[in-house]
Amino acid sequence: MIQVKHLLLYLLLSVQFLAFAQNNDSFRADSLEVDSLIKKSYKYKYSNFDSAALIIDKAINIAQDKELIRQEVYAFRVKGVIYTIVGKLDSSIIIYNKALNVAETHELTDLYSRIYINIGVAYAKKGDFPNAKIYYFKALNDSILEVDDKTKANVYGNLGLMYNAKGEYYNAMDVQIKSLEYWESINDTSKIASVILNIANVYFYQKDYANAIDFYKKALKLNIQVSNLYRQGQCYHNLGTIYQKLDSLELANKYLNLALNSKATRTSKGKAMVYNMLGLVALKEKNYTKSKDYFDKTYKIYKNINSKYIIIPVLNNYAVLYNQMGQVNVSLKYSYEALILAKESGYKKYEKDVYLNLSESYEQIGKFSKSLKYYKEYNSLNDSLFNKGKYSQIQELQVKYETAKKENKLKEQTALIENSKLESIAKDALLAKEKSQKYIITLIFGLFVLISAVVIYNFRQKRKSTLLLIEKNEEISNRKISELIKQHQLNSIKDKLDVQRDERHRIAQELHDGIGGSLAAIKLYICSLIKETNVEGLNLIHDNIDKVYNEVRSISHNLTPAEFELTSITDIVKDYVNQISQHSKTEFILIANSTYDWNKINEKLQVNIYRIVQELINNIIKHAKASKVEIKLNINESEIEIEVVDNGKGFDVKSSANGIGVRNMKTRISNFGGSIAFNSIIGKGTSVILKMPYKL
Repeated sequence: MIQVKHLLLYLLLSVQFLAFAQNNDSFRADSLEVDSLIKKSYKYKYSNFDSAALIIDKAINIAQDKELIRQEVYAFRVKGVIYTIVGKLDSSIIIYNKALNVAETHELTDLYSRIYINIGVAYAKKGDFPNAKIYYFKALNDSILEVDDKTKANVYGNLGLMYNAKGEYYNAMDVQIKSLEYWESINDTSKIASVILNIANVYFYQKDYANAIDFYKKALKLNIQVSNLYRQGQCYHNLGTIYQKLDSLELANKYLNLALNSKATRTSKGKAMVYNMLGLVALKEKNYTKSKDYFDKTYKIYKNINSKYIIIPVLNNYAVLYNQMGQVNVSLKYSYEALILAKESGYKKYEKDVYLNLSESYEQIGKFSKSLKYYKEYNSLNDSLFNKGKYSQIQELQVKYETAKKENKLKEQTALIENSKLESIAKDALLAKEKSQKYIITLIFGLFVLISAVVIYNFRQKRKSTLLLIEKNEEISNRKISELIKQHQLNSIKDKLDVQRDERHRIAQELHDGIGGSLAAIKLYICSLIKETNVEGLNLIHDNIDKVYNEVRSISHNLTPAEFELTSITDIVKDYVNQISQHSKTEFILIANSTYDWNKINEKLQVNIYRIVQELINNIIKHAKASKVEIKLNINESEIEIEVVDNGKGFDVKSSANGIGVRNMKTRISNFGGSIAFNSIIGKGTSVILKMPYKL
């Protein structure tokens, strides 16, 4: 009876086991089918949206029907990616939130951060940066789970892309370097290549094309190494873009055509980006028909993408094209359309470009007040997006990263060397111990004899060396006294030479800035006389020669012009500007802040302000070929600020930094603890701002 019970129990367990095995096999088959469908849909994500969407929906239905929860969440995320790629961003956000709801319902806490990143990317692509930032920081500060390094690297990388799109380049570089450090610690070469490409983009938008080219080539090399054809195409496109901006049109065409034939253009958006750049190259080649053809192709593709802000650059390019073709009204139509979208989206770099086009359009039809208005808007945005302070901070971030990287490598090498040394020392110690055991008795005896001999020798030598030491000390003391006397004499002579050299420098500076500026004015008057034969001009020449004579006398009396004792600095500058304007085609505008009394400034500082303005005006007349110059004199309770802006041909600030005029200005300003900044764009003009601390 007992045996029958055991047999029945065994049969029951066997049936249950077989049923469980069959269910498990069925579960595994369903899971594999869902995985296969997800991979297949992902394969079509760039080439065929309809097929990709149909396949992923089937995967979601099976996962829901078979309660494959994790795969359901993953399938929703893949569907969101597919919709994001084709620009259906509102739909993709809805899909990602479905994934998040499923994950939260089943408490799949390890998936939250990944979904937050997906939602953040969709909002960023929409241009909704506040919401994008919220979700990125949700992913970074997940309170339920400790965020792993991979998630941090992903979040920082996407934050960098967002900040770059907003024009916040310092923040972009900061988080991209953090992302790079995490990927390097994980040793993911593919992701490292992606971040280096993003860093190159930051340099690109900062117009630091030398560093941008260097990083794009590094990214290209790494992406070739990991066989990422899509990012290789991005590198080719961006290199082509830089060479177009540098007017290296042959190289630009080369890289852009490489991009056009790469996997980067397997999406319509990728092709549109390359067409857009090829259109700009053709525009520089003055091939307007070809340029318009490329812009038309770009426009057609962008209109079919569900993101109205993506069309801003091509609208701006149409405006430039029609401006160059002389069809200003058509150009203005595209510019205003682009401006509305740029302001809505918050893309400051696009808004800046529109203002420049509007300024050039109105200048072309003679509406100079509107042209100036939009050029000021362009300048204001340009300064906020690209200023030297932020640029230097970005450079510092890069240097810090490189330094830390080298230090870590050095520490690793040092640790290896130390371990090797320790191993070597341990082996040597073991050998020494073995040898010492054999020869210890002989060594002790030998040491005893040696020590005895050394003690006796040292006793004899000590008496002899003591006498020699006394003689040498006396000789050294006498030599030091003699050297001190000579050094004192040399220092006295050096001080006299320094005083003479400083006085010569001061006089040379005054002669260059004061008399040089006056002589430049005289030269201008003479040129005017040759053209107009104006008798009154002779009197002006006489007055200026007299002024030069008085300034020479003033140099001999502490180098201070007498006119500063009687007249305000603003009136002196105004008189000088009026004299220049009478015999120059250049329009000079002087704006002086009258809130505070300029006469309260000490004479020495007034003289230096006048000399600097004189030197700047002199340089503009001689070199800038400007039609308009604006001089602003501002003063408040703590600072004097002078700004001189011209619309001349501009110059290379680095190559002109060592001219005597620039050096003299810097010396004058540094003597009062001030600063001077030159900002010049070739073909656009120059802005000089100097600041000096001062208390009224």
